[in-house]
Amino acid sequence: MTQSKQSEGEIGLEFSQASGRRHAFAEDPLVDALWVAVVALTAELSVTRTRLDTLERLLEADGTLSRERIEAYEPGDDVASERAQSQQEILARVFRRFAQGFK
Repeated sequence: MTQSKQSEGEIGLEFSQASGRRHAFAEDPLVDALWVAVVALTAELSVTRTRLDTLERLLEADGTLSRERIEAYEPGDDVASERAQSQQEILARVFRRFAQGFK
C-alpha cells in the first residue's frame, strides 16, 4: 500500500497487487479477507508493542528519549525472549476462536 496526495489535505491509498498465487484460508472470499485482515492487524500490533517496549525501557533507563536512541536500540537476549513470549500471548488471544473451531 502506498500513499499518494490527491489534493490539499486529502490522502489517497493505492494497493499493489501481489504477484503469484494468493493463498486462501477459507472457501468464502469474505471470510478469507477477514482472516487476512486479522493476521495483518495482529502483525501491526506486535510491531507496535515492540516499539512501545523500546520506548518504555529507554525512558526508564534515563528519563529522556531521542529518535536516534530509539532507532539504535538493540535489545539483549533477555528482552528478545520477553518480547517473543509477549508476541506468542498476543497470537494466542487473537486467534483463540479460530483455533477452537466453529460449531
